[in-house]
Amino acid sequence: MKLLLILSPYLSFGLLAGPGLLPLSLSAQASRVAEQAAEKAPSQKTLRKLETQVAMGQVLYLPSSPVILRQRVDTKATVAAIRFSGAMGFCFQMGTKTDRRNELEAILTLTAAAKIQLWVSVLPPTLGANCLPWKGDYPRWAKEIAALGKKHENLVALYIPDLDQGRNSRILPKSELLSMKAELNAVGMHLIGGAYDIGPQSLAQLGGSLDAVVLNYTNRKDQRNLAGLLAGAKAILPKSCKILGGFSCAAGLTEKTPPTAIFLFFAIRYANMAVDGFVLHELDMRPKAELLPAPSGLSKQYLMLASFMADLKAGRNFQLPRY
Repeated sequence: MKLLLILSPYLSFGLLAGPGLLPLSLSAQASRVAEQAAEKAPSQKTLRKLETQVAMGQVLYLPSSPVILRQRVDTKATVAAIRFSGAMGFCFQMGTKTDRRNELEAILTLTAAAKIQLWVSVLPPTLGANCLPWKGDYPRWAKEIAALGKKHENLVALYIPDLDQGRNSRILPKSELLSMKAELNAVGMHLIGGAYDIGPQSLAQLGGSLDAVVLNYTNRKDQRNLAGLLAGAKAILPKSCKILGGFSCAAGLTEKTPPTAIFLFFAIRYANMAVDGFVLHELDMRPKAELLPAPSGLSKQYLMLASFMADLKAGRNFQLPRY
């Protein structure tokens, strides 16, 4: 099993334990038996290598047309933007207003040629469970993404964020996640889940049912507790789990401005050193960025990532962002 840590710099983070365990009903006991059997079952195929420097950026769109009303993803421009960033992987968010399966297939083909891995992300129940076309039918998502993965070796993961929030763990119980994991593992793909809480119960609930866990670091004003967060995750999760640090690039509910490129630079540098890597959420890759534009028009956060990845790939000492 692999663990990913996604850090979001906008919310305050607490090392909170999960709610108390409820008495097991007969159905819960039966579910636990199924979980234990699934956990002991060997993977049917070696999992594909999971790159650990990942961007979850905003896709670029084609110009609007009086004939075609819906926004269409500009697949070529989006992949060119990913390549410029230097990220080894890209997380593609399925649409909630339009079915993006055609764009997904096109991006898969283009990213394969560029040697870039792709994750597919769908929203959890607490965020609407409304990604098209299968919405909250998560087993169907696992089945269809696994089928697509058979055709595209660079499609490596299905990602569902914030699994420890609200009622997500009840709507998506461990037994169902294990079934989805088996479906994806059969073709060498990963099931990745997101979480905020590293309390023993919350991670124990997710741990055995996922190949990777994405933890959200949410204290943008102080990185000093980042080391404790990562150490806590390592202590709770199996050694086979990968841990990635992930940060949101946008403003949040409690933070009215996006994080500076300097903050993100130190955050991803530490995550890349202390754990396995990082993920940047909501990265603005547009030619005329709205988030912290540099004189060139590109986002300072985006330029920082490109500079960081160039140093990483060249084996150089990391330099402060260059705009």
